[in-house]
Amino acid sequence: MHGLHATSRSCNLVALSDRFTLARVYDYLLGGSHNFAADRRAAETAIRVAPDLSRYAHINRAFLRRTVTFMIEHGVTQFLDIGAGIPALGATHEVAQHLHREATVVYVDSDPAVIAQGTAMLTGHPLCTAVLADARFPQALVMHPSIRDSLNWQQPLGVLLLGVLNLIAEDDTIAALLTALQAALPLGSYLAISHAVSDSQSTTPSEALRQLVSSAHYVLRVRTVAEVQLFFDGFDLVYPGLVPAPQWRPETEHDLGLEQPEARSLVAGVGVKE
Repeated sequence: MHGLHATSRSCNLVALSDRFTLARVYDYLLGGSHNFAADRRAAETAIRVAPDLSRYAHINRAFLRRTVTFMIEHGVTQFLDIGAGIPALGATHEVAQHLHREATVVYVDSDPAVIAQGTAMLTGHPLCTAVLADARFPQALVMHPSIRDSLNWQQPLGVLLLGVLNLIAEDDTIAALLTALQAALPLGSYLAISHAVSDSQSTTPSEALRQLVSSAHYVLRVRTVAEVQLFFDGFDLVYPGLVPAPQWRPETEHDLGLEQPEARSLVAGVGVKE
């Protein structure tokens, strides 16, 4: 999940700080500072019942770091991060621009509060922008003027859908999004997906997480590994395929962490359009 006039923007942030957002809860779980009291209360309520939530967030963030690094190493220097949340604490632009200072990043989120905060945080980052758009309306997202103008659609892109597809209940909606992306992306583009799963190989996300998502007016849809595999239709999965997120090209033993049950409840993969 990554965010969307100076005086009015500050007022908007103050006005919106009295309700929590999943993006800022995620920031808190990662140990970040871009969150408000409402976000911390929501996170702590969930953590009391499910203390693994922070570990889960760190697993997802570590996958982001590794997949962005992989894409940069394979020549991708522009990224479309959909459902990104706020761009803080190891966000896409930090990873990408550390490796390639001219990397371009477009963050997309459907929450106006997240985009307002993200826009403020990206001040001084001319190659980064935050755009208000909704993954459930793929044609509007793909054709959004700010997204079209910020990226070179004649060159390979890296698209990130990390932890966002499990907030979309309808399979048809996801299919439409992925079809639109597959059609719009040039050859050599990459698609990264992480998704909460529940089957014989993994654990079920806690009820606390479900309640947290529900109270933010989303529905948590947990799928099987086989269902997530279908999302890569039109893309060739790169090694090691769709696996528990810590197993996707781990850099250290710490990345693996497979003794933790939550390490198996999030699968991740990267596909390339060839």
